[in-house]
Amino acid sequence: MTEYIEKINFLYCSNEGSPISAFNFDEFPLPYAFTLQSLFFNIKLEKEYTITTRVYNNRNEAVVKTSNSFILDRNQLGADKYTNDEHTRASSLISIKTPNFTVVNSGTYRIEMTLFDNVGIKLSTQETYASVQGPASNN
Repeated sequence: MTEYIEKINFLYCSNEGSPISAFNFDEFPLPYAFTLQSLFFNIKLEKEYTITTRVYNNRNEAVVKTSNSFILDRNQLGADKYTNDEHTRASSLISIKTPNFTVVNSGTYRIEMTLFDNVGIKLSTQETYASVQGPASNN
């Protein structure tokens, strides 16, 4: 039997909590940071994980690389978040803001989030995409 544990259920760019995939700017270059929303599914409570986030430009060059520790704390969960009868696993929506990077022109960005366990084993990866548009003279 396959167990679906410790997974990233979905990933998207967010603007005040709402999904968004197109960004319009008045000028370039411009410092910008994506806000990401992700649902982590069936995560073990009180276990340390590492979340890596990468943002790639349309030349597949990484313009952002981050790595953060993450522990799902049972004291911050409601009863509806648990995913097993023993209450040792849960799901949780997380929000991550990337560091600022310089947007120099219009293009598409691929955003990748990966979840690793506490010994570095890759558990799950999700991708999303964002389109950045600017002044007509830069298109």
